[in-house]
Amino acid sequence: MPGGLSPIEWMLGVALGVWLLLTIATQGTGKVIRWIRQWDVLDVLPMWWFFAPVPGRHDFHLLVRDRHSSASFTMWRELDVVPPRKWWGFLWNPERRQRKAFFDLASELTQISTMGLSNQHVEITEAYLTFLNIVCSLPRVHPANETQFLLMVSSFSGVEKPGPEKAIVSSIHALEDGL
Repeated sequence: MPGGLSPIEWMLGVALGVWLLLTIATQGTGKVIRWIRQWDVLDVLPMWWFFAPVPGRHDFHLLVRDRHSSASFTMWRELDVVPPRKWWGFLWNPERRQRKAFFDLASELTQISTMGLSNQHVEITEAYLTFLNIVCSLPRVHPANETQFLLMVSSFSGVEKPGPEKAIVSSIHALEDGL
């Protein structure tokens, strides 16, 4: 077909147009949207939330301190677990998965710590062990024998208390070979 579209190009254009229309139509909630999504078995319809359905109201901060052979602790220092967003983050932001994982683990650990479990039970949870692994694997300027971490939560909601609050303070854990 000189000057026109071939049947394959025409079918591809229709398929992409239908996909675009379904993607736009399924951005939200409701019976029809749920009905359409139940047929999306290959999960090809993306979910884009320009405004979160439940916006985040908290931020988490992971702090660490070490104990040296002199039995003195260093000052608490905050870790940059997730790198800051780049200016092009609105287009390409692979770090968002790290940020989401950190936020989910911090939320889980905060929730677990308020359940009234013993320290022994809290310290064997996946969230606690993940934070402990992060803290223990940090490079250290000065040799340290032990380490401890602190998870703080800060609120930016006008309803809740301002300023960071302790969510959980870990036990003191030995470092291998005084790293």
